[in-house]
Amino acid sequence: MEDTLFLLAYSLVALFISWIWVDYYRLIDVYDKVKLKYLIIAFLLGCTSVFVTDFLAEWMQLLFPRMTGNLLNDLGYCIFRIGLTEEVSKITPLILMLILFKDQFREPLDYLAFACTCALGFSAVENVLYFQIYGPEVIKGRAVLSTIGHMFDTALVAYGIILWKYRKNRPGVWNVPLFLFLGALSHGIYDFILMYRHMPFGVTFYIIMYFLMTISLFAVMLNNALNNSAHFSYKKVVDSHLVSRRILTYYGVLFLVYLGLTSIKYGLLNVLLSIPLSILTTGAVLIITALRLSRFRLEPGVWEKLRFELPFHVDFVEGIKPSIIVKGNSYNEVYVNTYYEEYFQLVPLSSHKSYLKGRRKAYIWKKEFAKSGRLLYSVRVYDDLFGESHGEFVLRPKTAGATMYQDKYPICALMKAKSDQATKLLFYEWVVLLPLRREEERRG
Repeated sequence: MEDTLFLLAYSLVALFISWIWVDYYRLIDVYDKVKLKYLIIAFLLGCTSVFVTDFLAEWMQLLFPRMTGNLLNDLGYCIFRIGLTEEVSKITPLILMLILFKDQFREPLDYLAFACTCALGFSAVENVLYFQIYGPEVIKGRAVLSTIGHMFDTALVAYGIILWKYRKNRPGVWNVPLFLFLGALSHGIYDFILMYRHMPFGVTFYIIMYFLMTISLFAVMLNNALNNSAHFSYKKVVDSHLVSRRILTYYGVLFLVYLGLTSIKYGLLNVLLSIPLSILTTGAVLIITALRLSRFRLEPGVWEKLRFELPFHVDFVEGIKPSIIVKGNSYNEVYVNTYYEEYFQLVPLSSHKSYLKGRRKAYIWKKEFAKSGRLLYSVRVYDDLFGESHGEFVLRPKTAGATMYQDKYPICALMKAKSDQATKLLFYEWVVLLPLRREEERRG
């Protein structure tokens, strides 16, 4: 009876882990959303793909029957016997989706969303098996490292298809098997690090470093897919705060379930003793992952290069205090984007020596990124709420200190280009963006 209850619990946990990332794709799919029912179909097909693995593994066993401790043999075993067989298995349902529901692949992100959802189905079945064999203590690692790793490896194959179909001067169809091999290679390297017994400094360090580097690649692939949607619009942006909060909230719930299951299995005291280490490792990795995968720089037609790098860098405040800075566009564009191609009020943050000398009507007509990566909005400012144009300026969102007025209205720097140097901006004052009152909207 207890085993049956744990099996049910493990199945629900595995489904919940998968839902976290299905919901993630629904949140970032801001241009042309895929219907949930098609993602469910992809997930179910992914669940059945484990049977393909068993079939392919029998053939690969002829080349790499087992791990022997020999470096080359074990690396080949991990890349081909494990990596290639599982990646071929996971793209099988993606191929079926392309055949059965071709009309649902309308933009680059759809390929990544469906590929990763197929991988989540495979991962869910695998997770249940691992939970049964090793117990609930492996939930933490598999919920983060293994599940996201499965998505990334299969996303590489989908990204090969995206480059072939959407990029200008695109590579030939040979690019798809190349990225399939890269997916198998990535999968195999992860498993090799995990299984090889002669790694200096311990396996955990290498696993985490490798995983975080794949997160950087994953974020760029997702960003490129969004940038090259045929439905791209500056009016639509990803709410980065909502995305990161949702991921962390889901995993917070999952952590409580993990505590409950492990407490039942091993006793509450033993579990509590392991919590500090869990927070320092899995928790830190999860926070970095959630932040990096929620930060996008949305520019139409841009293809950012894939770089094998960590998703964060360390800054030293006053040369002493270290601070970890997660890469990507850290400003949540949704706050200013509410006013994009809309009339609104510009209000000086301080009336002391104000340039605007009171509130004015304004209109954002252009959005771009400076070479430094800072987000800039071109804005027309009017003499008063209903008067003639006062001139064109640039708004640069405030990203340090207090960035919002009354916790809901964005603060920006009002700036203007020097007449002789278009790239140099003169600062005038800090302003707050407010919506127009209803009577002002009618008269405007």
